Amino acid sequence: MSRCVLVVDNHPLLRRGIASVLREPPDLEVVAEAGSGEEALKRCEEQHPHFVLMDLLLPGMSGVDAIQALHAKYPDIHLVMLTTYERLCERCKRCQEVGSCPIATLVANSVKHKQVVS
Repeated sequence: MSRCVLVVDNHPLLRRGIASVLREPPDLEVVAEAGSGEEALKRCEEQHPHFVLMDLLLPGMSGVDAIQALHAKYPDIHLVMLTTYERLCERCKRCQEVGSCPIATLVANSVKHKQVVS
């Protein structure tokens, strides 16, 4: 059974790159991509993914706000915050505590998909 993934990042090249890597394993299916928090909410409503990989810094609704909204509406979705920042703001830490949301810090290709979605 495939696990469905939504990839959210406002940088199309990075978003497509992450989606491309996640399409390699046979047990993962990228069902949608989004470039904003608002678009992520819409894609979740349409696609019902198992996992959402969410960039924190998005135009409009931030990734933190989107994660909190998704957790409230879809408590069974696995949410992962993506960031290139090693130091996290207090708001991100609170989001992690409230949503039981792991944080994947992307540093020089050091995060592998199995670490994130396992």
